[in-house]
Amino acid sequence: MTKQIMSQVNSLGEKIRQLRLEKKLSMRALALKAGIKSVAFIADIEKGYRKPAPENLERIAQALEIPAEVLRELDDRAPVSEIRKLVEANPEWATAFRRMLKEAQSSNLTPGGLVRMIEVRVGEKKHE
Repeated sequence: MTKQIMSQVNSLGEKIRQLRLEKKLSMRALALKAGIKSVAFIADIEKGYRKPAPENLERIAQALEIPAEVLRELDDRAPVSEIRKLVEANPEWATAFRRMLKEAQSSNLTPGGLVRMIEVRVGEKKHE
């Protein structure tokens, strides 16, 4: 493996490229396997020029034979459509998100702090 493949990746595009190279897939092969018509689209994702829609991200993950969550964790866009669906299914989420936003704006809550709180809570549930 090349030095670049083994280095830590910091973006969605870098991760997709790393995994594609590890699987010895060309961009064309990945596009075909994922059902994406444009090789240029794969190139643009890898370069960070474009971000795939959630359904394309799922198909790319399947083509790379990895859980979609591996790629979703590197997607730095706000998951607006996913949040909207959650709120439509249960409006109480709107209140929870507004509270989280208020705390974040007042600097009482950081992304890392929120993740740690969730991890602690999930850990507590596993032990119950």
